[in-house]
Amino acid sequence: MQDFKKIVRLGSLQTCGGRWASVYCHIQYKNGELTISGVVGPLPSGNCLGNCGQIHGEIRTIRRYATGWTHCRILYLSIMWRNYHLNMLHKTLVIPEEVLTWLYNLPQADRTPAWV
Repeated sequence: MQDFKKIVRLGSLQTCGGRWASVYCHIQYKNGELTISGVVGPLPSGNCLGNCGQIHGEIRTIRRYATGWTHCRILYLSIMWRNYHLNMLHKTLVIPEEVLTWLYNLPQADRTPAWV
């Protein structure tokens, strides 16, 4: 698989204060290594309203889905994130080609937050 980098917007979830916040993920596959990180409610300053980093569990609470996303698709991303993120740390872990193709074909976000 060729190297790729993309920003995806999964949808929105409610923060502790009850405010709806967009959730984004940065997915990168480079030189055989997969990295995924996310942010809840990115702000123009680079700060955020919620958590950031390894939010693969938190994305399961999204209830307003962005175009092209469903609950099942988000669950699958969460599983792939947990299973293959930083795969190069595990010498025997090989990412199946169909997983990389699935990630590559995810819908690109319409904007790139300052957090990236």
